[in-house]
Amino acid sequence: MRKKVFCSLLACCFMVSVSGLSENAHAEEEEFCSENYLFGTINPVASSPMGYYILDYAYLKFLSKENNQLIYLCGNPECKHAEFDKPFYQVTEEELWSCNAYVGTVLPCSVVYEDPYVYVLGYDEMTSDVSLQRISMDGSVHENLGVIGQAPDTGSYYTYVLDDNIMYFSYNEPSMNVKNNHVSVQSFDLESGEIEELYVAEGKNLNIYLVREYDGLICFRESKLDEEGNQTDRLLCYDTEKEEIEEVYSGEFYRYAIEDSDHFYLYVTDEGIYSLDRAEGTKELLWEADESTGFAELAYDGEYLYLSNWYAALIDKEQFPYQITVVDKDGNLVNQIDMDVKGLGDVQIIDRENMVADWYGPEYDQVSWALIPKEKLADPEVEWEPVNSINE
Repeated sequence: MRKKVFCSLLACCFMVSVSGLSENAHAEEEEFCSENYLFGTINPVASSPMGYYILDYAYLKFLSKENNQLIYLCGNPECKHAEFDKPFYQVTEEELWSCNAYVGTVLPCSVVYEDPYVYVLGYDEMTSDVSLQRISMDGSVHENLGVIGQAPDTGSYYTYVLDDNIMYFSYNEPSMNVKNNHVSVQSFDLESGEIEELYVAEGKNLNIYLVREYDGLICFRESKLDEEGNQTDRLLCYDTEKEEIEEVYSGEFYRYAIEDSDHFYLYVTDEGIYSLDRAEGTKELLWEADESTGFAELAYDGEYLYLSNWYAALIDKEQFPYQITVVDKDGNLVNQIDMDVKGLGDVQIIDRENMVADWYGPEYDQVSWALIPKEKLADPEVEWEPVNSINE
C-alpha cells in the first residue's frame, strides 16, 4: 500500500474543497446508471457530485462544478506540479512521486468514481499485471487493491464498474480476435481480493463490451460475428442478488443505456434509438436515424439522449459534419450541437450538469477542457465555454 498524507493548512483546505460533500447531497441522489454518461466503453473522465476526475496521462486532475476550475488533484504545498506543464521542464522521479496527482503507468481511460473514492487501473510494464488502484477524493491516499489480470500493453483495456465494494469487469483485446475467444465477466472483491467468473463464453470473433451497473444488475453487450460476417448481439444482465444471468435482448444493436431494471434504450446502426421494455417484451422506435446519425455513439443523462457521430465525421467530414444530436425521451429533437469548432476535441462525458469536451484552444497551443452547461443545451446558438486551468 502506498500512502501520501500531508497535514499542512493548505492541504487541509484542499481536502475540504474537494471532498466536503454533505451527507444530504448523497441522500438526495436517486439510483442511476452513471455509465450512461459515457459515449462508448472507456473514458478519461468520471463524474462526481462535486466535479469531474480527469485522467490526464499519468496524472489525476479535478474540474470543479462550482467554479469550472481545473486543478491537479494534489494538496502537497511543496509539490512542483505547477512546473510540469511548462515546455522543456524535466520532472525528476522524486518530484513525480511527491505529487498526489501522479498515478504512474495506468491503462488509458480507466478512471471511475464510486463514492467516496476514485479508481484507476494500474499497469506494470515488467509483469503485464493490471491492478485496481484506489485514490481518496483529495488525492492524498493511494492504495493498490490487488491484481485483477494482465494485458499485453497499455493499448488494451478493461471495462469495469464498482458496486458495494465489488468490482465487476470484462477484458477485451483492442480488436476482435479471429481465433477462438475466451471471454468472461468477473467480480473482484475489494476486501478479500477474491476473483470469480460470473459469465464465461467461447467462440470465434466473440467479445464483451459496455459493462454497466444499475441497482444490483450488471449488464453487458455480447457481440459475435459468424463466418459470413453477420453480427449477433445480446444484452445480458447478471443479477447480483439471484446470482443468475438473464438475456434481456437478442438482436443487432451497437450501444445501449439503462433507464431502470426493466427499461433500456438501444441504438441500432442505420435505424436509430429504440425504447426497450423488458417486462412487456416491447421495442419502440423513438428516433429514426438520418444521414448524420446513421452510425453514432449513444449517451444518456436521465433526461436527454445523445448521439455522437464522431467516427462517421472522422471518415468523411464533408458528408457527415461532426455534431452531437440531442433528443428527449419522447423522441423529439432538442438540438444539434456543432462540434466542428477550431480547437475543440471530442465530448468525453455528459452528466446532469454539463457536457464536457477536450479543448486545445483556437491555436492548438493548450490542453484543457470546455463545457456546455445543461441549461444551455437547447439553445441553437450555444457556444462552448473553456474552463480555467489552475496549476498552482
